[in-house]
Amino acid sequence: MHPDKTLPQERNAEQQGMITVLFEKNFRGVRPALMNLKNEYQEIVHTSFSAPMAGDVAVEIILVRGEDVRLKALERELMEKRGIRSARLTLIPT
Repeated sequence: MHPDKTLPQERNAEQQGMITVLFEKNFRGVRPALMNLKNEYQEIVHTSFSAPMAGDVAVEIILVRGEDVRLKALERELMEKRGIRSARLTLIPT
């Protein structure tokens, strides 16, 4: 099979991982935006926690499990929010 061609069930495979989000902790509206997205994607969000870092940055770790397309969609939507510096999905092998 050609490497670019995958079976339909492989494209929407169940995955688990974490999304590491760095955001500006004093940026108005960033925390409500994070909460809204986690609620919107509640079927894949297992748990999350955040911690302030030095300076004006905080980190949020979101543990996720579900179809890979949904995990990547959440990562993409996080990156589109103002005040979020980075959002990176790391898949954990099952």
